[in-house]
Amino acid sequence: MSAIFSKTFLKVYDELSTFKYLISGLLLGGIGYACIFGLYLLLPENAERAVQHFLVHFAPTTLFEYLMLILIIALTEELFWRGYVQGFLMKYMRTSFAIVTAALLFSLPFLFNGFYLCSVATFICGIVFGILYERLRSMPLLVITHISLISLLFILLPLY
Repeated sequence: MSAIFSKTFLKVYDELSTFKYLISGLLLGGIGYACIFGLYLLLPENAERAVQHFLVHFAPTTLFEYLMLILIIALTEELFWRGYVQGFLMKYMRTSFAIVTAALLFSLPFLFNGFYLCSVATFICGIVFGILYERLRSMPLLVITHISLISLLFILLPLY
């Protein structure tokens, strides 16, 4: 549904070549994972357990869940949060405020569910993704970055 809103109400940008957004997206997803992993290593033990609890309980466990996470959730989140929400907010406020506001809204579900560290990580990722989208004007880049980040985080190199 979010893809319909984004495509219907706002222009979604794709100004990079396929090769550039594929390579850049994979690289940026890897860098994002390295940053998250580095911060994870610095956490105190009780915070580390909270992250592990989140990942164990919300990581995909079936092939269907993996496919949903990679093919649908990453795509629709980026289309909705960057393509629609951020784009909509930019009509009414400066770009920097729109990016921060969209990132804050993006992180709120984790905050309301008590996953404070995940909320902070999601907020930071939302800001980085928002800046990338505004600077590079490529929705496919964000989708590939998001897919590579969550693939590393949940499938290839989980933190637990």
